[in-house]
Amino acid sequence: MREAGLPLLVADVHGDQGLLSGSKGVVRAIYPERWRIDLEAEDGSLLTEVLVIGPYFPEVHSDGDAPSHVGYLHFRGRAESFCWPMPHRRLLGPTDSAAGADGQSQPERRYFHTHGYIFRHGDVTVRLTDDNRYVIETEQGDYIILNTQERQIRLHAPTVFVGTDEEHNRIEYEQDESVRVFQPLVILGTETEDRIEYQNQAHVQVVTPQCTIGQTGEVDADGITYLANSMVHIVSELIKLTANDIVLDPVNIKLGNASATERVMLGDLFKSFLNTFLTLYMGHQHTGVQAGGGLSGPPSVGTPLMDDSMLSDVAKVSKTGL
Repeated sequence: MREAGLPLLVADVHGDQGLLSGSKGVVRAIYPERWRIDLEAEDGSLLTEVLVIGPYFPEVHSDGDAPSHVGYLHFRGRAESFCWPMPHRRLLGPTDSAAGADGQSQPERRYFHTHGYIFRHGDVTVRLTDDNRYVIETEQGDYIILNTQERQIRLHAPTVFVGTDEEHNRIEYEQDESVRVFQPLVILGTETEDRIEYQNQAHVQVVTPQCTIGQTGEVDADGITYLANSMVHIVSELIKLTANDIVLDPVNIKLGNASATERVMLGDLFKSFLNTFLTLYMGHQHTGVQAGGGLSGPPSVGTPLMDDSMLSDVAKVSKTGL
């Protein structure tokens, strides 16, 4: 006996197949605005306006180029059918290879057996791998990978834009051509220690114990070499400084070579000393002068000898070069 409230069992020679039919087919037309498609079933019949379930919307089928398969269910007595895309039909299994590519390794995006989630639409494949990577990849080889195990994001493309402003605030990467950064403040290195700092319309700072600028980038070769608390070495065929005022404020200046010892004369003091001598020379008179030959006495007005006050304590020059 059946439990109370349950209907009696009645034989049904047709079984479930009389109520429900299902199979797979290919997509012949799409209606994205209504989320419906026309599909051709395996038996050759055409089902129109079939509702697509799930977040994936299929493409139109193209044999050998872009296969687009769906599974579908149809209920007896109802005009409505529904289907779902079968994206793995466009991908490869562990032992499969693409047509005409026997013996050649295939990109990971073409396989489905190593992924927990995968969907391919046109040339774009989106997948979550078994080792917890989220990947968006194209058939051209460009990709974005979020690797949760390594905690890293990889971005690969010939042209990359990072930022929201196409004119001012962005980072622009062009493969084999340039990397451009358009920001009010750009710092390479650290916030407070070694760094190259660009502040828009304010300054450019290079903070480092050693910096070499030149064609070869070699220390003490062409260009400029900076060693902290040691030296600044400029090497060139011509060094030209142009300004209204050039101020050199060192403890010691050596011209010619590092061993220069000859002190440079101070122009204004030497000028005063020389003018005093010339004035005396041109207008001096001697004492004890007598007509005829012989030596006169010393000048009636003397002139001091040149002393060290007219020589620079800072600038020194060598008599010869290196």
